[in-house]
Amino acid sequence: MSAIRITGALGRDAQARYTPEGEAWLFLEIHQALGPIAIEARRRIGSGPSAQIAASRTAAYLRKGSRVTVHADAYTIDWANGQPHLLLTNVTGIEHQPVRSHYETDQAA
Repeated sequence: MSAIRITGALGRDAQARYTPEGEAWLFLEIHQALGPIAIEARRRIGSGPSAQIAASRTAAYLRKGSRVTVHADAYTIDWANGQPHLLLTNVTGIEHQPVRSHYETDQAA
């Protein structure tokens, strides 16, 4: 079980990033209805070509506006442009609900 659980909507599309050593990372920006503090989560997917594929495919379906719940074991407070933001580290899981089109309805046809 994770020590920290934060739920919110993605403020932008998730990004897959890769280090020169071949590690794949997933970066999320989470916005909550309450509170002005920005939240960023970074999850290490793994290393090597398969991890890079997994990171890019995961980022492809985590789109802006999707509701997510991020589970993490630790956090730090980081300062960017004079504003604090919460940086979730040791992310252990990401749950998401895809963005629904305005054409979709709650009723089954």
